[in-house]
Amino acid sequence: VINKVCSGGNVRLINRTMVWRMSRQVLESGRFGISKHAYLDSNSPRIRNLHAYILYVLSEVGQVDLDRALDFSLRIAEQTEDPYFLALTSITCQNMARKEEATRLLKRLKEHLRTMRLDFLKESSMPLRSYGSSQQVQVAAYVAIALMREEAINYDYLATLISFIRSHKRGSGTFGSTQTT
Repeated sequence: VINKVCSGGNVRLINRTMVWRMSRQVLESGRFGISKHAYLDSNSPRIRNLHAYILYVLSEVGQVDLDRALDFSLRIAEQTEDPYFLALTSITCQNMARKEEATRLLKRLKEHLRTMRLDFLKESSMPLRSYGSSQQVQVAAYVAIALMREEAINYDYLATLISFIRSHKRGSGTFGSTQTT
C-alpha cells in the first residue's frame, strides 16, 4: 500500500516513520500522543482530533493493528458532536472494514447537515492552527470525503458541502490560509 501512496518516495523512510508513530500509541487506551506518556491527562478537543487525524492517516496508508486506537475513537465519538472528529473516525472505520460503526457516524453527520445545515462546521476544534473559513472548509472537505465513501451516496448533502467549499475558493486558486486547506 505504501508504494501506491508514495510512488517514487523513500519507502524505508516512510516505514521507519510509521514504526515510530505506532510506538507513540498509549497501549492501555489505544490513544496516540507525542510520546508514550504525553496526553494521558489531556481531554482537549484539539488533542482528541489530533488522535483522530493520526489514526485516519495510518488507516489510509493501510496500517494494520489499529483496532484498539479505533475503539478509543469510537468511545469518544459517543460523547462528541465535533464534525471533524466524526468525519475522520467514519473514514477510518470505512478503511478498516467496520461498516456498521461508519454508518452510525455518518448518520449523525447527516442529521447535523439536515438540522443545522452548515452551521455545525463551526463546532470543530482543529489539531492544527486553523480558524474561521479555513477551518470550516477543511471540516466540510472531510465530511464530504466521508459521505462519498458511503455505499448509497446522498448527493443532496454532498452538493451542499461542495457548493460551500467552492464558494470559498480564492482568486489565487486556494481555499484557505493553511497548508491543509
